[in-house]
Amino acid sequence: MTNFLYWLYLWQLKEYRADRMKLHFQSVPREEWLRLWLVGLRRRPRITVKVLVIAALTALISLLAIVFFMSIYIPWPLAVIFTYGLVPLFVSLSVGMLVFPSQIVTDLLISIAALKRRRFKDLVVIGVTGSYGKTSTKEAIASVLGEKFKVLKTRGGVNTKLGIAKQIIKELNNSYEFYVVEMGAYKKGEIEEICSFVDPKIGVLTGVNEQHLGLFGSLENTIDAKFELIDHISKQGGYAFLNTADPNVKTNLARVKCEYEEYSSTNPSENVNGAVKVGKYFGLTDEEISRGLSKVKMPKGRLEVKTLDNGMTLLDDSYSSNPAGFRSAVEKLLSLGKTNNVVIFTGVYDLGVKSEEINKSLNDYLKDKSNHIYLVEPLFEPFYKDAQLVESSKELINIISEMSPKEAAILLEGRNRVINKLKKGLLGAKKEEKKVE
Repeated sequence: MTNFLYWLYLWQLKEYRADRMKLHFQSVPREEWLRLWLVGLRRRPRITVKVLVIAALTALISLLAIVFFMSIYIPWPLAVIFTYGLVPLFVSLSVGMLVFPSQIVTDLLISIAALKRRRFKDLVVIGVTGSYGKTSTKEAIASVLGEKFKVLKTRGGVNTKLGIAKQIIKELNNSYEFYVVEMGAYKKGEIEEICSFVDPKIGVLTGVNEQHLGLFGSLENTIDAKFELIDHISKQGGYAFLNTADPNVKTNLARVKCEYEEYSSTNPSENVNGAVKVGKYFGLTDEEISRGLSKVKMPKGRLEVKTLDNGMTLLDDSYSSNPAGFRSAVEKLLSLGKTNNVVIFTGVYDLGVKSEEINKSLNDYLKDKSNHIYLVEPLFEPFYKDAQLVESSKELINIISEMSPKEAAILLEGRNRVINKLKKGLLGAKKEEKKVE
């Protein structure tokens, strides 16, 4: 059962994408392959309709496999053992069986969304993309413009074509004057596909780094993918806002064919700088912009500073992890001024051939920042020689409980079952939340 649940979890984690699964196992040490295939890890998927359908299909295929083995005179105990060894294959086969119907549904929803979007000719769509800082920048822009206009924004970290299409169908109406859309991608062409039915006239590029490098194949491909938004804006005669503090944006300004403004953001607290520029472009006063920024509420799991009942400080950056964001989160942790700075993290996924190099560089960075470093993802253990591998939230809680609460600050970096359970355990005594300054 552990193996079955693990493979359901893994496919769900990788958004049922074969390219992400392939990349994941390219980063798995060879000696781990057999263990993951036959035993898996203690992971559980979120219960969704799709997971339940995949689970049912897998159960059906497994039952048919047992019947087949027995039909060729293999004793039933051996038939069950053989079938157990094929569970990962059967889960993957079930996922594959849903690809075609899922694509039909996705294409249909996008077509409906495109038709609806075209009805609102006066709607100003602002696209926000980048390897990092997308969500915080989007939230700040929407909050600032909301002081003067009726604004719809993509919710939380939704940034895929399907998620955006669903929102357009359900929520977009003629009362909105602006639509602020976060746009994500795992490969070239995906942002352009979003642009094709959302049709943004304003584009914001927050920066480009190695995030999902393994999926894009190279940093050059990542840059091309992120600039698809700016290329679309240029064709539409639109306007762009570019974070030129990012070197990969700065060195590619020559490819920008539309009017643009530069802004500077070198850490998460400066992501609001893009919103200030956008606000001024649309005629908001300094007072309106300031008021809008004061109302920004960041989605959960993105540099949230929380104080527990016992006085301990929790820095929750568990939504996702990328190299630049990881370092920024650690710097934020150190700025809290505590004696014990605890880093609990997953490591950075989807880096392909750069996975070992980048994760090892993060190990070297961390060892000089804290002596309380705990890795919760066993796949990355070879890369973090200065971190202690801990796969139990209870064990982590025991470690933390031995520290002086008033002098301890804990960073949760990256999404993982252990981190999620730890967070729930710690926040059972949550006293108050503080907005990131």
